[in-house]
Amino acid sequence: MLLKSLVRKLRYFVWASPLVWLALLNGCGSGSILDPFVPNRIIAFGDAFVDVSATRFTVNDETHAYPFTPTFNNAFTPASAADNTQLTVIERIVSYYGFGTVTPEIASTGLPATGAFSYGQGNALVTGAGPALPINSAANSIQAQITLFTNSNSFTATDLVILSGGTADVLSNELTGNSAAVVTAAQQFAGLVQTLISKGAKHVVVFGPPNLGKTPYAYNNGKTSTLAQLSWEGHGVTSCSDFNCALIKQLQINIGTISKNPVVVMDISGRSSVITGTSPDTYLSAVDPLYNIALAIPGNSAANYEENQTVPVSNDGNYYCNTNHGNATPFIKAGTHCLANTAFDYRPYAYADSINFTPSVNRMLADYIVGQLSIAGWR
Repeated sequence: MLLKSLVRKLRYFVWASPLVWLALLNGCGSGSILDPFVPNRIIAFGDAFVDVSATRFTVNDETHAYPFTPTFNNAFTPASAADNTQLTVIERIVSYYGFGTVTPEIASTGLPATGAFSYGQGNALVTGAGPALPINSAANSIQAQITLFTNSNSFTATDLVILSGGTADVLSNELTGNSAAVVTAAQQFAGLVQTLISKGAKHVVVFGPPNLGKTPYAYNNGKTSTLAQLSWEGHGVTSCSDFNCALIKQLQINIGTISKNPVVVMDISGRSSVITGTSPDTYLSAVDPLYNIALAIPGNSAANYEENQTVPVSNDGNYYCNTNHGNATPFIKAGTHCLANTAFDYRPYAYADSINFTPSVNRMLADYIVGQLSIAGWR
């Protein structure tokens, strides 16, 4: 009797709530919740979120050699060694799929049939064209990164492709007073998604910049409203003049009618707003679920990011977090990075420097992405 009752209830749920099922199936590609997609490879293109070079665009709790050996900050008591080595969004994502490391790729070489790989570089623009600003000159554009892959490789149906971008485009165009170009960059970014699909990619995860109006850079330079309007999809402007809105709109135009949609779009701007406050003018304390510590310094105080809190240490003479002390522009120069001071507890901090997040926030954003992929049947 109990089984019959359950079947009747499920039957009613299916007929009464078709929109629920449509929502769950949207973007499922070849996976479903009951039969999830399991990738043989994860391949990433983009910016700081997927950069796994020797020094990440975050607080680096590792020795600077590849592969990395964790040297934990004294303030941390990680549940496992993996907790502190997953410093960036891409590293956290691949760990969920059972891949141990992400291999950085900066040249056109053939990739193995299995594994996790990233062509991403911090400060990367969507395309090669951009303002002459002090952006890391070593950063290949996202378009160039994709070309490096396709020169020697092909996508397969078992590849999970991750594409992140837009942060450098928003910052650089705002800095030069060319805000309208942000929409163009978003449209070009959507075009790169189309390129991936045309090259055979069947499972593409896409996300644009976070809410840059919440960054210490925006706060310290009076740009919280301006940068939010250019990056945050939920800012309320009806003209769709921000990167994320324009990206979603163009993707709907390009691929919205494809059966078994091969693209899942992540609202990183909205999620980062929840973590660091609900609007450019509010800075709330999200709680890191791993350590149960509130992010009490989300970006709007005199001591608003980890870089400001550290000093040279006698054992090696390095500035721990010597990324961009002057704050004249938001871009990190080549060769600089953000190291952890083992005597400083940066867990309450949302930002490692004036733009980039601490490992805790990177992990929280990655966990959001993985949760959405589970709903889509891609995990």
